[in-house]
Amino acid sequence: MIESGNGYAARDVLTHPDPLAGLSEAHRQALTSIVAASGLRAGTIPAPLLDTLTTSVKTAGEMLASAVRSA
Repeated sequence: MIESGNGYAARDVLTHPDPLAGLSEAHRQALTSIVAASGLRAGTIPAPLLDTLTTSVKTAGEMLASAVRSA
């Protein structure tokens, strides 16, 4: 699982009720690094960036809908 770099899986292992059972310190650190690199637990997107992202998604949706209608 560490090789896959799956942040969600790493987070699940680390938040399991008994996460350290059978994990070496090196594995725990690797999983923690994967979670950090994935952006999980990073907090919220600042409002200006969220607005930009929301506008971009809306525009993309409109463009896709237009393309489907004209296909």
